[in-house]
Amino acid sequence: MRQPSGGPPRRSLTFLAGLAASAPVIAVIGLAAPPASAATTATADVAPPTVTYGDTVTYTMDVSASPGPATGGQVTFTTGNTYLCSPPGGLVNGTASCTASNAPGGVDTIEAAYIGVFGNSSATTTLTVNVTPPAAPSGSTGSASAAGTDPGGEVAAHVGSLYVQGNGPGAVTVATYGANPTPTALPSATGVYGDVAIGRGSSFDSVVIARCDYGAASSLQWYDSATSSWAEFSLQSKDVGCLRAEVTGTTTPTLAQLLGTPIALAAGTAPSAPQGYWLVARDGGIFSFNRSFYGSTGSIGLNQPIVGMAPTHDDGGYWLVARDGGVFSYGDAGFQGSLLNRGIATKKVVAIVGDAATNGYDLIGSDGSVWDFNTPQFGDLPFLGFHVNDIVGAALTPDAQGLYLVGADGRVYSLLGDSKFQGDASSLPLNAPIVGMAVDPATGGYWLVGKDGGVFSYNAPFHGSTGSLTLNQPVIGMASTGDGDGYWFTAGDGGVFAYGDASFRGSTGSIALNQPVVGLSGS
Repeated sequence: MRQPSGGPPRRSLTFLAGLAASAPVIAVIGLAAPPASAATTATADVAPPTVTYGDTVTYTMDVSASPGPATGGQVTFTTGNTYLCSPPGGLVNGTASCTASNAPGGVDTIEAAYIGVFGNSSATTTLTVNVTPPAAPSGSTGSASAAGTDPGGEVAAHVGSLYVQGNGPGAVTVATYGANPTPTALPSATGVYGDVAIGRGSSFDSVVIARCDYGAASSLQWYDSATSSWAEFSLQSKDVGCLRAEVTGTTTPTLAQLLGTPIALAAGTAPSAPQGYWLVARDGGIFSFNRSFYGSTGSIGLNQPIVGMAPTHDDGGYWLVARDGGVFSYGDAGFQGSLLNRGIATKKVVAIVGDAATNGYDLIGSDGSVWDFNTPQFGDLPFLGFHVNDIVGAALTPDAQGLYLVGADGRVYSLLGDSKFQGDASSLPLNAPIVGMAVDPATGGYWLVGKDGGVFSYNAPFHGSTGSLTLNQPVIGMASTGDGDGYWFTAGDGGVFAYGDASFRGSTGSIALNQPVVGLSGS
């Protein structure tokens, strides 16, 4: 893909475009036999030779016959799979012409074919059809356009971190909005909206849409004006750099639907990633349920026990953290440092949270200290003047631009950034202390979970709890599904409890563990 450095690489795609109308079949009946010495040669021409899509073009074929002149028969003009026109009377004194305005964008090879009593003949010529980029949509805050006619090339445009590439000839306009441009809310939207439109007559094989610097988003959504609803692009992928959607004639949406289509970033389940989760034990042993195993510290002699884990944004790896701030990286989780590297001596680390935007992480102390490793600085409780020693959990806001902490007494602390206090359980008579929290990616609210599995919801839907059940082991933590419509908790024996749309994938409840489970990560 030819574009500024940092943009998404070219994705080379092919697709069979056979949607154009087929040429009508005309039978030639009762023709007299041609003279024994009949022979034909042909030439083809177009006027004008360069047009803008939608302009009328005159197609002409001249057939020389010996003896002649050639008359009647059938003449047909096509380009690729696109039927253009046929003169109703065939040749008249060796010449036939007709007009059409549907030649597709690009450098078209025009094929003229003659079938008649003077024999069959054909000829070709070329027509250049330029496609005009669509106008920027009303209300957009920025836009860019591009056009091209090279059948083997790309047409690329970008505005900010939104990139669009059409493979083949055509035109495209990409735009951004400051707010949702549609009348339909997208509950899990991160507030980042754009628009993609391809010009009429474009002959793209495919279009690649990429949104880079996507923060905590997990999917690209498009607005279907026919149903007034948002939906995921059916073919999309995610890596550290960009979220990508590929559009062809058979995807959802199709190329024909990209005629001014709003798109949005959403904090939903990662594209094509089925639900699953990991459990981590105090010795760093990892138990994978519908997730890949990337490694563990189960066979390593640790200085301090593991206290938590965090997955990477694409579930391609995870970090483990020990009580002394030692960090262990597996899969595509990049090692960004540890407290030991910084010469910080402590035994009060209680949690780790991963930042999807930076592939970094924050370590959380029981006193509310926050140590950032390639992540934004949100301050911490000592910095803000709070003196506690009971922090048990933490969670980033859906866009990773804010951080919450929660204490065992149910008190929630909103640090700097876009975290917003939405209530807590500090004034309630708790049956058991709070042990963890999770943020709802759809609403931006959060849940708290107690040691008994009781759940407290704040601007987040309540899906159920184990508060009324007798547990074999106390609950130690929770995680939400990618769409916010469910959550899991796990107990110290690795028993897993699934609520809402969270799927139960297995547990270690019936396994004799070397060390108790101390953390759960899922999506």
